[in-house]
Amino acid sequence: MKVALCLHGLVGTDNKYGKGNKLINHKVGYKHFKQHVMDVNDQVDVFIHTWSVDQKDKVVETYNPVAIKAEQQPKTDYEIPGMHANFCRWTSVKEVISLVNKSDVEYDWVLLTRFDIALLVDFAFSEFDKTKFYAQGPAGPYENGLHLMNDLWFCATPEDMTVFSTLFDLLPQYKQHMISNHQLARKHLLETGLHDKLEYKFLREWTGADGKLSCDTPLVRWHYMNKV
Repeated sequence: MKVALCLHGLVGTDNKYGKGNKLINHKVGYKHFKQHVMDVNDQVDVFIHTWSVDQKDKVVETYNPVAIKAEQQPKTDYEIPGMHANFCRWTSVKEVISLVNKSDVEYDWVLLTRFDIALLVDFAFSEFDKTKFYAQGPAGPYENGLHLMNDLWFCATPEDMTVFSTLFDLLPQYKQHMISNHQLARKHLLETGLHDKLEYKFLREWTGADGKLSCDTPLVRWHYMNKV
C-alpha cells in the first residue's frame, strides 16, 4: 500500500488556535506517526502545508517530506478567533492535498491529519476498504442542524480526499457552520455525497475531558500534558 501522509496547519502549542505559551515539539507527533503509520505500511510519503514558517527547516529534517509548502497565515475579517482558525485550517487542507495531486505517484490512501496528534493505534491500510471514507467515531451531539463529527484525522482514496478538500471552496456557502469544524466536516460530507461512504474507525467519545483522554488518537496536549 502506498500512503500519502498529509500534515496541515500549525505545528501546535499547548492551547487551541496556536495561542498557547508552549510550542509542542514536532518530534512527539512524528514518534507516533513512525510507529503507527510508517512502520505498518509498505510506503508512506509525507506531504506538508504549514503556517509554522519558523519551524520549516526542523520539520523537513524530521519528516523528509516529498513536498512542503510553508507560508504565513492569511489575514481575514473574522472577529471570532475560531472562525479565523477554521478558515486557515481548510485553506491548509486544500493546499496539502494539491501537493499530493501534483505527485507522479499513484497513492492508495491519503491520511489527512495534523502535527500535534499522538496516534495510539495502527493505521494498517491493508485492512481498510477503499470504498469507504474513514473518520473517527462516534457521531457527536446534534448542534445547529447537524450531528457533530470528530475532525482530528480523515482517511480516504486520493480521489475522495480531493473532493473533501473542496470544503475550502464552499466555505461561503457554509458560513452558518464556520464556528465549528465539527459542523463543517459533517456538512461537507453530506453535500458532496461522501457521507454515503463514511465509516467510523477508532474512538473518541463525546464525554468532555474523559473522552479526550481515552481517545485512540488524542492530541499531544491531551495525552502528555493533560490539557483538555
